[in-house]
Amino acid sequence: MITSLLFLAAAAQSVDADPVQPLYEDAQLGRQMSVEEMKRDLVGSSFAFDSPEGKNLFYVAEGGVLKGVMPKGEKFAINWRFREYDNLFCFETGDVASSGCVQMIRDGEKVSIRRKDGVVEFTATMAHGNAYNL
Repeated sequence: MITSLLFLAAAAQSVDADPVQPLYEDAQLGRQMSVEEMKRDLVGSSFAFDSPEGKNLFYVAEGGVLKGVMPKGEKFAINWRFREYDNLFCFETGDVASSGCVQMIRDGEKVSIRRKDGVVEFTATMAHGNAYNL
């Protein structure tokens, strides 16, 4: 079973390096986070979102590891990094088909995961710290 989070990584789009890309803004979802904002607010935070299969939880740990648990209790850990030139959050699973980079669009404690092709995969609620003991 593929959770929405793993589907997100598989479907994420990569783009060629541009010198400077402006931050994306959406009237309903919020504004794309810069790398500095992601370093400050995402790293060390937990996220929860509902999918058709149930609740998904993940924690963005320092050191480049994202730990999570899928609705049926399956745990996973994948690598993450920032892509500085276009302010993207990248997932690296060891499989090209399930790795990629996304925009993190924030509005308060809600963070939407948006692919570069414009598809919003999900919106998660952020909690500071390792709120789900992952």
